Amino acid sequence: MKPILQIGLFLYSIILNAQSFCGSSQYSDINYFNAEDITIISNIEYGRADDYLGRSVALQADVYMPTVGVDTTSHRPFVLLLHGGGFQNGGKGAFSTTAQYLAKAGYVVASINYRLGWDSGTSPCTGSLQSLQDAEYRAMQDAHAAVRYFIEYYSTYKIDTTLIFIGGSSAGSTTALQLAYYNQDEAMSLSKSLGSLYTSGNPFNHTFTVKGILNECGGVTDTAFLKADTPIPIIAFHGSHDKIVPIDTGRILNCYKPNMYHFIAGSSAIHQTIATQGICSELNIYVKGRHCPYTNDSLVAMRAACFFKSIMCNTCITKVQEGEVWPSCNTISNTSNQYNNLNFTVFPNPTADKIVIQSHQPKLKPLTFKILSISGKLITTGTITNSETEVDISDCDSGLYYLITMNAHTLEAKKIIKL
Repeated sequence: MKPILQIGLFLYSIILNAQSFCGSSQYSDINYFNAEDITIISNIEYGRADDYLGRSVALQADVYMPTVGVDTTSHRPFVLLLHGGGFQNGGKGAFSTTAQYLAKAGYVVASINYRLGWDSGTSPCTGSLQSLQDAEYRAMQDAHAAVRYFIEYYSTYKIDTTLIFIGGSSAGSTTALQLAYYNQDEAMSLSKSLGSLYTSGNPFNHTFTVKGILNECGGVTDTAFLKADTPIPIIAFHGSHDKIVPIDTGRILNCYKPNMYHFIAGSSAIHQTIATQGICSELNIYVKGRHCPYTNDSLVAMRAACFFKSIMCNTCITKVQEGEVWPSCNTISNTSNQYNNLNFTVFPNPTADKIVIQSHQPKLKPLTFKILSISGKLITTGTITNSETEVDISDCDSGLYYLITMNAHTLEAKKIIKL
């Protein structure tokens, strides 16, 4: 087959793919695949590099993806996740739950280890600023190497190399943001002595464009590097009272003395910068929350999956919202086959004042329930511990609502009509 024809057929298959998944719950529903449909491959070595003590270390990743064959999609979006830990601690296992949720939505997900360590001093704010910045640069090098590795082996993992998303928590988010937005010259504002961003770790020579970013309580060293010519949408989760990485601007780790660490711009400053440039941005604020207060992995995964899909389907909307707002994309609007495992009914429906949640489980185990507005706003939440649980919704406006029940493994959604 001629190369031009091969390329044409490849692009045509991608277009058909996009058309089909935009009309389904694939990539937005974290229960699109079952847990047993997910393949997990641990400790894949994506490269080697010298750590801050000069020791050669293996760089490893864990991959979570729908099993090939169960998932017949030929090219799937890829998500790279980077753990937090102040560039000193942490590991790839920190994102195992979120990675599995995203894999169940249909993504190929890699959670990676990256080089850790810097001279942090003997007490808070006594460390070496340059040593910290070197650690940030090494993390960017390793993240770049990881993406290049998975591009090199895209056919093994059935990855669509035009749909690459990255994200992380805290230090991992900072790495993801700066890798996506900074070029080589801008990255060298952190460190000039550690070589190229683009060749460290492995010999693979690939370029790529990041489609979107998941930012959990991360920041950037300079919002001037967030330019309209690099229009990468961001979904962010941040506590309003975060002092480690301030939601607006300040010094990283809240270090002003005895040693002043570098400037950091958090999620609110980032949102204002890119939204003004017309780049899609969703900012979730946990009011009075401190560092990384969004601990519900299913919420973060659901919102991230919906956001990433909205980018792929050109439906991304810029917004700011407070608290734990559950998404209202296909994840909860499809109430047919994916949400039939918890065995409960709700009555009366429609209702003017109250509903009764009736569980039909033979051995009742506690379930969490949430009632959401059609826009995804959380109305109320609680726990189901009896066979019948009464919930008062008399103060709600008339209209359509969703009742979500969930346990650690699955969720079920039903529509409620308030008269």
